[in-house]
Amino acid sequence: MTNYGTAILATLVVLTSRTGQATAEAEALAAAQAVSNPCQEIEFLEAVHGDIKAKLATATETQQKLAEEVIMFEVGAAHARGTPNYIAYKALQALAATRQKKAAAEGSTAAKALAEATDKVSQRIRQLQILHRLTQTAASPGAATKNNAGTTDFTGGAARLSCDIPYAPRAQDHSTCANRQSKTADIQKIKGKLTAIKTIKVMQDGAFTPLKMTIRTEAGGNIAGTESAVAGKPGCTHGGAGINSANNGVAIKSITLDKTNNASTTVNLGKHGPQDKECVDGDAEENPYLVTQKQLANAICTAQNSKTPTTKTIEQTTTQELIADPDMQAIALLLTGTTTNTEPTDKQKADAVKKLFGDGTKSIQETHLASLSSGEKKINIGSSKETKTLADFAKSELAGQAIGFFLARAAQQDKQTRGATETEQPKPTCDGKKGADCKGDCVLVDGVCKPAKKGEGEDKEKTGSTNTIGSNSFVINKAPLLIAFLVLASHF
Repeated sequence: MTNYGTAILATLVVLTSRTGQATAEAEALAAAQAVSNPCQEIEFLEAVHGDIKAKLATATETQQKLAEEVIMFEVGAAHARGTPNYIAYKALQALAATRQKKAAAEGSTAAKALAEATDKVSQRIRQLQILHRLTQTAASPGAATKNNAGTTDFTGGAARLSCDIPYAPRAQDHSTCANRQSKTADIQKIKGKLTAIKTIKVMQDGAFTPLKMTIRTEAGGNIAGTESAVAGKPGCTHGGAGINSANNGVAIKSITLDKTNNASTTVNLGKHGPQDKECVDGDAEENPYLVTQKQLANAICTAQNSKTPTTKTIEQTTTQELIADPDMQAIALLLTGTTTNTEPTDKQKADAVKKLFGDGTKSIQETHLASLSSGEKKINIGSSKETKTLADFAKSELAGQAIGFFLARAAQQDKQTRGATETEQPKPTCDGKKGADCKGDCVLVDGVCKPAKKGEGEDKEKTGSTNTIGSNSFVINKAPLLIAFLVLASHF
């Protein structure tokens, strides 16, 4: 592709990205403006809550994955002890531990802020669920009952009669928002667009103050009459049916809630406007059990601004990225013994990594992790035996025992190898030998027969004369090489 074509493609990518961002912001605004009651705010916040939880998971996921890789590479190194791969796995383990610390430092602040935002949104949702039930206006009177012990005069005579008429919400008013209201199309589009939210429309703080209501009462009957005179005209009524008889009565006709404060309002997430990255202050509320509209806006804004870790896991890293990684360069310089008293050059740093991993382009997943998932290995734990792949050992509770088993096996093999190479050869007995008898491993020096130094006496064994000029030959002990070969073969 020509430079001109590349430039056009890059421009199209930028324009597409900006168009997508503008669309997301438009949908986020439409979702916020669709909120007009507690149920719709709950619907809106459930989507926001899901996005914040997903971001929280991302903030901790990298750290957890790197911790798993530390164990994975330790198992791989223990099994590869005595082979060239041992140092490579130890280098990867060291790098995973280094990155884990960095991810923990990067993610701790974000994880704390996101966890607090998640809790704040959850509290607000529970708050709205209670508000939804308390603000239902569909209340109806229950059956009226006579109360002779009442203090309200229902007659003009000596007898007293009071009337109890309870009012309660209807059964369906106790149902959840999900059962009372269908999903709002615009609000559903907010899912996955946490970063695009600039404003929110929520129930105003006044909606959570003590409820105001209007109670309407009505009187009936003949105030001037007597109980006996109006026996056929009931004073306590419900649904047209009379309860006992009275000359007059007063009862509740209806209850109406004051919905003045029960309305939604728009709040910017930014302190100085919708485009401001600085979050609006979450003002302190006298009642600490309520999440106010500004506290909610602050929580959502804080979640938006929280930066999740950018550290890559080892399996995602390629060989070329390892070669350029300063941490791996420092590790490789130490493990390969190429440190100097002067600052190493960039080439020396890169070459140190190449000694361990080569100069390929594949990922570490392909070069060093995939092999741990293939081919089962057997370990002995007391009288029992366990058979798994190295990767499965690393993921199980047997990881520590597997590491111990492989290291113990390697140590035993090292001991056997050292024993074969370090066996001392008996010193030749040269004392007392004279003349032609001073041969083989002995050499005649100034008329005295002494043990020959390395290289001396060899020609004499062959020619009968003493080699006085040394020798360029050397002896290869084949036994240690055979044992070493068997040790390496046992790892595969």
